[in-house]
Amino acid sequence: MKRSVFRPTCAGDQTRVYGAAREETITVSCRLEASPPVVAFSWRFNSSGDVVDLKDEYVASDGLSSLLQYTVKSELDYGTLLCWGSNVLGMQQEPCVFRVVPAEPPDAPENCTFRNQPNETLSVICEAGYDGGLKQEFVAEVIDMRTRRLLLNITETTTPYFQLVGLAGETSFVVRIYAKNSKGRSAKKIMRGYTDRDSTERHIAPVMGQPSANNFSDVPIAQILGCVVGILGSLVLIALVAVLVVRLKKDKKQPSKSKVTAAETKEEDPDLIPNRGWCILA
Repeated sequence: MKRSVFRPTCAGDQTRVYGAAREETITVSCRLEASPPVVAFSWRFNSSGDVVDLKDEYVASDGLSSLLQYTVKSELDYGTLLCWGSNVLGMQQEPCVFRVVPAEPPDAPENCTFRNQPNETLSVICEAGYDGGLKQEFVAEVIDMRTRRLLLNITETTTPYFQLVGLAGETSFVVRIYAKNSKGRSAKKIMRGYTDRDSTERHIAPVMGQPSANNFSDVPIAQILGCVVGILGSLVLIALVAVLVVRLKKDKKQPSKSKVTAAETKEEDPDLIPNRGWCILA
């Protein structure tokens, strides 16, 4: 059987975007398919239309694979890396393209919702946010709201989909969801819910937004209750003081009967109701 021969082409299923911080060295991998598999590699860097050949001292090649050690020294070093291969049939027609972007912590997962599964298992499904230019993972922490105890700690490496297995009945809980990569973690998404006594029905509170790691869910309940009691006590005290002030002013304005003279009494019409400063409403 005659063996087919062809020029090098890019292999599928390889990383195309690399995140890097300033002064960080990354390893970019270029894999090809070719027949015969004897390939010579060349690398170039493209930034704003300027194409630069990269030195062979930063390249290690073996068969159909080539590794480039690339260091980001300034903003100008972010751009596109191009990888070509050639064999006895000629140069690769279209290069393999890899993007080097600034690395940063990922964005928080979005549009998180609870779902009840047929097997009585509760799950949380979110949409992944920006990964920060790096591979990210997704974490869900389930905390008992009464005891503040960590019930579940789930890490997913592909998608923000979490199955909350083993929650007992009559449990009020908080789910804190975030993404992380090698540069840090995102803000947390907070969701709340509780299970009924038979643990077959889950009642869910809406997503609470995107607070930081120091959000209200990390504050002990005793502190929250203490603040509420203190505020209510202050309001009651202010109301009592206000009532006392109003009564004192009212007593000062009301005339005393002992100060009314006989002459003033004689001048009043006995058929009329004496005017003592009161307002009578019909």
